Amino acid sequence: MKLSDHFKITKLSEIRHILGLVVTQNQFEKSIHISQMAYIHKILTFFGMEDATPVVMSLIVKYKLSAAQSLVIHDEKSKYQNYASNLYYLSIIGSLLFATQS
Repeated sequence: MKLSDHFKITKLSEIRHILGLVVTQNQFEKSIHISQMAYIHKILTFFGMEDATPVVMSLIVKYKLSAAQSLVIHDEKSKYQNYASNLYYLSIIGSLLFATQS
């Protein structure tokens, strides 16, 4: 049973982009490479982080975060709140989660 037995299928050309992903096909090696670089760049640009410097930040498995680790000095808190007020934390995390799940 083929999909074309049930639906009309039109082949336009090789796939290059789908849902923000870049698809590269190598017919000689019979391989497909899917890249999310365009999507990640779009996220960084949207949130004004295109000039951010990537860092490696390992987190120990089962590491417990607590309120005691939060900023306690009023000046530090206000500086951070001013900085974070322009960031859409949940949107950034949601975009990154989408990237890791696709």
